[in-house]
Amino acid sequence: YEIGNEPGFLTPYLYHYAGRPDRSAERVRALLEEFRVGRRGLPGQDDSGAMSAWYLFGAMGFFPVAGQDVYLIGSPVFEESTLMLEGGKRFTVKAPGVSRTNRYVCGATLNGKDWNRCWFTHSDLLQGGELVLEMGPVSTGWGRELPPPSLSD
Repeated sequence: YEIGNEPGFLTPYLYHYAGRPDRSAERVRALLEEFRVGRRGLPGQDDSGAMSAWYLFGAMGFFPVAGQDVYLIGSPVFEESTLMLEGGKRFTVKAPGVSRTNRYVCGATLNGKDWNRCWFTHSDLLQGGELVLEMGPVSTGWGRELPPPSLSD
């Protein structure tokens, strides 16, 4: 698999639908490491910023499923990132202790409530709030029980 083309942006996240978000974390983290500073920094074409957007979503720890109201929770690079929303709201993702080693989501809370799904909706994001991801060095099975909705459901 090569990340260099927009039609394949969702591919490394498809493990979520098979109940294995930990496998998505492994693939996405490996792909994020292919990005470099300098003239050869992008592993593909940055058509209208699509490749940069893929990187930023991956680094923040979630990815939008095109044409659906769903974001898949991945493996963030940043310990904290915040999206500024309309009306002064904010959506913050926190992943204390995240590192190359601590790349697996072992638990999560969304606005202070336990969150066992490996996804959330656009409506969840628009409400603002805080997604806190507990990161660890090995997969614990978090997020395997409730796969994301599919248009084929």
